[in-house]
Amino acid sequence: MADITLRAVDPARDGDIEFLWQLLVERSAHAEMNISHQRMPSMREHIAYVDRHPYRAWYIVERRFERIGMVCLTHQNEIGVHIIPEHRGGGWGREAVKRITKLHTPLPAVPGTLPGSFVANVNPANVASRALFESLGGIVIQHTYLVPQPGEDHGEGERETKT
Repeated sequence: MADITLRAVDPARDGDIEFLWQLLVERSAHAEMNISHQRMPSMREHIAYVDRHPYRAWYIVERRFERIGMVCLTHQNEIGVHIIPEHRGGGWGREAVKRITKLHTPLPAVPGTLPGSFVANVNPANVASRALFESLGGIVIQHTYLVPQPGEDHGEGERETKT
């Protein structure tokens, strides 16, 4: 599938910051997609974040010169991917992940700190992302729980009931 390109995020390029902002807005509206932030940042905070170049690699996914998503790689070997709704289901997210893992190798393992492989942190309710990473041979290696402090409410996550 050669129908997409990965182009490095460029804060100076017309439309990149706004496109990434729209991805955040869309992701924030769906609890099953969001694990990275508890509140929607302001546009000023978003611009400052993008300007800091927070990822090891960060690309806009384009199809026929149209922005359709983003894929990133953190300094902890974590992969993130987000494709806009009207382009989901075409294999573009899968292809973007395959390409970023061909362009980059995992950073070396640091015991107890950094895995020596790529990983993806996926909300258990995000069935599509789980299927994407499983289709690439990904396996579940842990369940991470957010434990609220007294008085905090983090909403409803996936709950298991014991009988």
